[in-house]
Amino acid sequence: MYDGTARIWDVGSGQLLQAWRQPAPSAAAAFSSDGSQLATGGIDTTVRIWDAATGQLRRPISGLSSSARSLVFSPDGRTLTGGCSDGSLLRWDVRTLPLP
Repeated sequence: MYDGTARIWDVGSGQLLQAWRQPAPSAAAAFSSDGSQLATGGIDTTVRIWDAATGQLRRPISGLSSSARSLVFSPDGRTLTGGCSDGSLLRWDVRTLPLP
């Protein structure tokens, strides 16, 4: 749904595990390899990193030049790479991003 809600489902049972409202609808999402973090990005030019278990915002990344269209964590979960609708590609060290 494009309603600004992030949802995490159990793919085996189809059960909704987590749902929380975001400030803006997302066009991209990615889990860290250990499943502890969920990154979302969308039309408000902000990427947000959430605690996947609680839905709490861990780190916001603002100031993108356009909306995020793809996101991927590195295998170790230390970096996040995002592709934007204007063709730019950005990379962040998740450990050094400011806390909310």
